Amino acid sequence: MSQLAHDKRDEARRSSRRKAGHVHAGSCSNGSVTGLTEETYDAVMDIVKNHYGAYGIGVEYAYTMVHGAPATKFPEYAVPVAVAAHK
Repeated sequence: MSQLAHDKRDEARRSSRRKAGHVHAGSCSNGSVTGLTEETYDAVMDIVKNHYGAYGIGVEYAYTMVHGAPATKFPEYAVPVAVAAHK
């Protein structure tokens, strides 16, 4: 095991002893992070709905079907038109 791997493992152990964890979009999505503002929550949920695939679809479903929110307006996808080759 390299020195870098040892250092990372040791840091992870110290971090868990302090009961500190890494904060990422997935951990913020349920609003469990202390001090999460509505603005931050909305920004994280926007990222989740647009970039988290099936999980994002589930979040969208919960917003619209369970909580009665209007459906998110996603931009229309336009198929690019092939450009003619130079003559």
